[in-house]
Amino acid sequence: MPGDIVATYGVNYSSADRKQTMPPGFVGPAAFSYRINCRVMVGIDDDTFVSNKTPTGRETGIGDLGFEGHFTLWRGYRLLGDGECASGKLTSLTLDYIATVPTPGTLEVTELNHLTTLTWNHPLGGGAAGNVFADGGFNVQKVPKEATGINAAASAGYLRYFKPGGWDASVEVDFMSPSKLGPTSVAILYGIDGAFDKNQTWTFHIGASSGLTPYTPKVSPFIQISYSGNMKPRARAAMPAPGHLGVK
Repeated sequence: MPGDIVATYGVNYSSADRKQTMPPGFVGPAAFSYRINCRVMVGIDDDTFVSNKTPTGRETGIGDLGFEGHFTLWRGYRLLGDGECASGKLTSLTLDYIATVPTPGTLEVTELNHLTTLTWNHPLGGGAAGNVFADGGFNVQKVPKEATGINAAASAGYLRYFKPGGWDASVEVDFMSPSKLGPTSVAILYGIDGAFDKNQTWTFHIGASSGLTPYTPKVSPFIQISYSGNMKPRARAAMPAPGHLGVK
């Protein structure tokens, strides 16, 4: 509903890829999102720490900063009589944009990334049973004084509630085509979500991703803790909206 906020923090571990082109390491991603109204949601995310294993020891620093905006184009932007946004109950289309900006001292990609996708989301059983989604778009990566890479990006996922109170299981497949700056990437993600309290104010997400291509990390387990609430007085806490399992 309008005024919803979601704050998330977690820890991810990524193994090396099969070609040994990237080191294994840990990342601590944090994210915050705010729903201005049923049509527009904005967010910010950052990897608060990055720790990579190197041949000479361990390299530690911070990650890149991301800004995102989500604009619902079809059906989901309506406000229903119960005060909820229709996107949680009706099939909808959303335009998503994420800009990743390099920060001083970052240990991640020294690139300016622009990811634009169109997401189709279909709640199951009016949102009570789960949801399926699919998206597609393009990613533009810019490395200063080097090259610009453009590639296609797509993903699809399925989430199913199996117990009242916020418990669900989910699976997702992510694809990114090759560009001047990197090879093809395909990964499958799977996870379980649960709630610490009846109102689903505090939730957790545990899962892992498995790389299916040679230059994608072989396995990347993760755990996330989320707080969901609403900026408006007396509004009930809201579960994080169904969407991608992975984190930047």
